[in-house]
Amino acid sequence: MSKQVFAAALAGALLTGGTGCTTVEQPHSRQNVSEDRNEPGLGISSKDLTQISRDLAEALLSAPAIARADKAPKVAFVSVRNNSTDYIDTNMFLRRMQSLVLTHAAGRIVFLERDIQGSLQTESENQRAGKSSGDRTRKASGADYILTGTIDSIDRASGVNRSAYFLCTFRLIEPDTEAIVWSSPPFEFKKATKVPKYDR
Repeated sequence: MSKQVFAAALAGALLTGGTGCTTVEQPHSRQNVSEDRNEPGLGISSKDLTQISRDLAEALLSAPAIARADKAPKVAFVSVRNNSTDYIDTNMFLRRMQSLVLTHAAGRIVFLERDIQGSLQTESENQRAGKSSGDRTRKASGADYILTGTIDSIDRASGVNRSAYFLCTFRLIEPDTEAIVWSSPPFEFKKATKVPKYDR
């Protein structure tokens, strides 16, 4: 075997991991998050999340407690309860809704950050103690309202047929009185599919 042929064979072996098999890259495509095209399963999809969070933003801004307020109400989040059979980070609905409101209706609502409250408190205390620059003498803001919600589902199976109905609702609550001052319209949808016999 000539040196040139040996070098070419060695390079080919290195590229294929020395197994003699060629690695074929699987085709992939970038899809629109607002579409359900070829979406597998019956769970909550990106289309559901984007549509519900957009509708939630519009509904929240129209809520009397927000729309009629003399100054921007302060709103804090409490985790959305997931009673459905689908595994999903339910707080994605609130985070995306918050992003839409702050982007398109800044100043209408003041959102309070609670997830990193401990870190924020430490930074504020360091500034008060002179351990870091800045002057933080104000107290942390209390929430005028708490925004939370619930996701429920009804699942049915008959032979190869599967269906799932989802109901998503959100509420504004006064923290001192625990009164529900506003509830979103019900965001609901239903999906159905057929499963192969070997998946039953």
